Amino acid sequence: MKKKILTACFALAFSLCANAQVQWQPIENVGATELKGNTKMFLVDFSTSWCGWCKRMDRDTYANPVVAAILNHYFLSVHFDAESKDAFKWNGHEFAGSTKRNTPHSFTTAILGKQIGYPSLAIFDENMKLVQLSSGYQGPEDMIKMLCFFVNDNYKKYSAQKFMEIFDTQIFPEIKKEVGIE
Repeated sequence: MKKKILTACFALAFSLCANAQVQWQPIENVGATELKGNTKMFLVDFSTSWCGWCKRMDRDTYANPVVAAILNHYFLSVHFDAESKDAFKWNGHEFAGSTKRNTPHSFTTAILGKQIGYPSLAIFDENMKLVQLSSGYQGPEDMIKMLCFFVNDNYKKYSAQKFMEIFDTQIFPEIKKEVGIE
């Protein structure tokens, strides 16, 4: 029954925001220290041009209108080439670009550490403090739940178990209303 309700919610949301696309920001802009007063969280998607699962995530997950609506409303989102050759600043730190083919960018290494794999996601709070790392492909339903866990500081209010218990009846309906996809 829960699955039917969730599927119906996704279908309704899809029909209401079929043209939604993630508004990706350049990392140079998002990482700038001029973002004082920002109230949105940051999502950095670490991917590469050769990663098949990254391409699938672009096609299936980020193209999902509910995912796009949640990201655009609550997050500043960056689609980061994890092997980029470009240098930039992030939160007052300078990061050098990759110098060799198929070598991680220094930002990739700094954030993901030794757990480098693609795709990977990093979620930062509004103060650029890392709050979540996630590796591997995530389909739209899993991504929606993960994003909603961080929206409105739900990760501070609820255990993961409690969050999942109230997701369908309380969390998701509230977020849909806030985002305007109800």
